[in-house]
Amino acid sequence: MDYLHLIITDIVFETSEPIALHFIDQDVTDDFVDFLAQSPTIGIHSFATDSPSWQSVLDYDSYFDQFKVYTDFEDFKKALEINVKIIGLPYRHILKFMHLSDMALVTILINNSER
Repeated sequence: MDYLHLIITDIVFETSEPIALHFIDQDVTDDFVDFLAQSPTIGIHSFATDSPSWQSVLDYDSYFDQFKVYTDFEDFKKALEINVKIIGLPYRHILKFMHLSDMALVTILINNSER
């Protein structure tokens, strides 16, 4: 049996920590879709493996080894709340002012300002 994995990736600006939300064969809620529409830095990945485990994801593509993995949507959202506090605007407003490549610069500036 194949298991459909939905993996949402993002980065916590304050720590530069890459994080991932891992869903398996799960329906998505309206709240989840709204959340995805707010972040310009979110990556969306979907593929099938023969196991529901995170290890099967790593076996499929070792790229995902760099991410701290969440399986609970609310915990994932909470981990990203600091991004809004740092920037001071909801993600959807950032899109009006910044090109995506500028987000990397914002992350570098934030990290350097803490040193």
